[in-house]
Amino acid sequence: MQGNNAVTSAYEFKVGGLDAWALPTGGRTDLYQEWAANTTFKVGDSLSFLYPPSQDSVIQVTKAAYIRCDISNPIAKFQDGNTVFKFQQWGSYYFTSGVPGHCEKSEKLAVLVLGANGAIPPQDSASASAPALGEFGGSPANSPANSFKPTSSTPTLQPAGYHGIMVGLAFGLLVLLF
Repeated sequence: MQGNNAVTSAYEFKVGGLDAWALPTGGRTDLYQEWAANTTFKVGDSLSFLYPPSQDSVIQVTKAAYIRCDISNPIAKFQDGNTVFKFQQWGSYYFTSGVPGHCEKSEKLAVLVLGANGAIPPQDSASASAPALGEFGGSPANSPANSFKPTSSTPTLQPAGYHGIMVGLAFGLLVLLF
């Protein structure tokens, strides 16, 4: 099958390229966003969040909730300590810790998911919740090999939206050219 949503190869990425989803340490408040900006995510890929379930959790939220660190009304909440999110659609996804105060301390992640063939999601004028590529601190690039492994079947979640992708792509290209 060909098309923007066809899965050609899929990877499971450890969030942040780390062994645990936790509060960033050592003043690395940009840890998760820097990692996401330098990692290419495609339809069929998954994120693996590892954390002690008695101390942390992960929730999927809207863009507005992500920006405000509002954890009161998540799209989905997981507390199993080994959460895997499989991207079934391209677009933007927003995650934070479900523990009060952790999002404000930068335990949050915004991810842009491309089509399986690397295509940028089309701009959707009906949706205003997707970040531009520049909102991740730059355009995505290939990730290190030690941060992913082939996926197995996993739960699925829906993207937060598609707005602003083309503006971010143009910004990213300008940065690369100059």
